Amino acid sequence: MWALAAAAFAAEARLEGTAELEERTNPSALIAQQWDDFLLKRIDAARGERPRRWNRDFSGPEAYARSVGPNRARLAQMVGAVDARPNEGGFDFSAPESAPGPLAEGARFTVWPARWGVMPGITAEGVAVHPRAAPAGLVVIIPDADQEPEAWAGVKSGGRVPPKIAWRLASGGMLVVVVAPVSRDSTWSGDEASGVMTNQPHREWIHRQAAPVGRHVVGYEVQMVRAAIDAFARSGGAGAPVGVIGFGEGGLVALLAGALDERIRATWTAGYFAPREGIWAEPLYRNVHGLLTEFGDAEVASLVAPRALLIEACDGPTIAAAANPAGGPVARRSASPGALAPAPVAEVRREFARLRGLLGERLAAKAEMIVPDDPRAAPGTAEALAVFFRQLGLVTGTLDEAVPAVRRVPSAEETSRRQRRIVGGLSAHVQELARLSDRGREAFFWGKVTPGAAADWPARVEPLRRAFSDDFVGSLALPDAPLRPRSRWRADLSAAAYATHEIAFDVTPGVED
Repeated sequence: MWALAAAAFAAEARLEGTAELEERTNPSALIAQQWDDFLLKRIDAARGERPRRWNRDFSGPEAYARSVGPNRARLAQMVGAVDARPNEGGFDFSAPESAPGPLAEGARFTVWPARWGVMPGITAEGVAVHPRAAPAGLVVIIPDADQEPEAWAGVKSGGRVPPKIAWRLASGGMLVVVVAPVSRDSTWSGDEASGVMTNQPHREWIHRQAAPVGRHVVGYEVQMVRAAIDAFARSGGAGAPVGVIGFGEGGLVALLAGALDERIRATWTAGYFAPREGIWAEPLYRNVHGLLTEFGDAEVASLVAPRALLIEACDGPTIAAAANPAGGPVARRSASPGALAPAPVAEVRREFARLRGLLGERLAAKAEMIVPDDPRAAPGTAEALAVFFRQLGLVTGTLDEAVPAVRRVPSAEETSRRQRRIVGGLSAHVQELARLSDRGREAFFWGKVTPGAAADWPARVEPLRRAFSDDFVGSLALPDAPLRPRSRWRADLSAAAYATHEIAFDVTPGVED
């Protein structure tokens, strides 16, 4: 009986109304590759579609800043730099009782531990290079995620870290605050209470928790920078020049801070600026939902205008895309692969040229790029530092001949505990947002929709349906294509009572299902 049925089904090798489907060894891999090709083309096309999201007014600097205000607000929303910061508190430069006094001393400045409030439950930490006279302004430095702030202040040796930047700025009268960033280490990535830890970098650990509530690790670090400016203003520095410097991951944060906070007079990003169309291959914590539809690095940098911007095309951090380790519990093997590599100078130049094209001749004059003679150079060349001083409107500081005397070097245990506090504070803030998220959802939904007749319900919720589709799920406007249904009989999946056919149809040109 089975043989007769099989013979009958074989005669119907394809379903009625379909063309013949050729045998495919791995349909899932084929479809994945088709979607991969399709999305890469969409990423490339996004750059050309961005201008319709902008309405720049070049009639004057103030008009330009106002015209890009909506884009600035959308960028802040994308990176989650949206929480209000309490208008209270200042810097705490006090040393622990067990080791009183500064970390280091020079003729014109001292180096102290630094803490300042950001938001309830979140305290930023780092070090401060404080001029001996009253500060003439503030510069916030954000190191790369694998660097310690003490290295940038010259208290520790850090390898390819330029402490002379902070020393010279402080010698020139600026208060320099070096932020301790969320690191790429994974020591505190997990639930200590339950003993379940992961191999996720701290940045990924926070990113995974933050994304569902509309926050991002870089948004939190931008808030740390902005809170430092708040604290300086409250201490009497309102109106004084403010600058921000960042390298590597800190270069990203510095660029975002300069774009979002108009109090920053000069922004210096080093080892970061480049085309961003390959962000999908970078570490997961670099991912920002919907970013490329409106922003590449050139578009973000255009928000700094009409204020000053310095791009230093020095060597950036290199992170290998290592596979997850095979051993340990499943939770521990959860880190996502992703690689970072310094952008070729030619690519940096192309993105900078694109920025200048966006700004126009007059505004582009305040955007400058430095390319070191040595492509492997660390950030902070003398030329770049001189440009930054000029952008801040300062006289170049005279660096002391003698290296500052180091009084105390924080131990590895101290800096690890500091990272634990930073990661724990951010995680607790995210979890509190998640706990209260039902209130936000209620306000978002019922604040826009009022109860009424059932017949009117579809029309009332249609704007929210579109918002869910476009802003949250990320729907794709796919070009129409004929279905072109194909099928083939699968003897290996058929039986006497039924026949199984494998089918395929076109979702959009070049992609089938």
